[in-house]
Amino acid sequence: MAKVAVRCRPRGGHDTEVSVRYLFVGLSDVGNRDITAMSPAPFAEKMRRWQGWIEACLSEGTG
Repeated sequence: MAKVAVRCRPRGGHDTEVSVRYLFVGLSDVGNRDITAMSPAPFAEKMRRWQGWIEACLSEGTG
């Protein structure tokens, strides 16, 4: 399970600064092992995927 906290601040013009904080909680031994195994590189890749999806939605006007 993940808790995601998102904070948005206007930065003038059409810019927004976004801060995101994640808290992961395993609900099983397998979940706890998955969280423990999460290193910076796989997490960064996960965030790049999310960025791509968000940018695609925004460019299509569906966001």
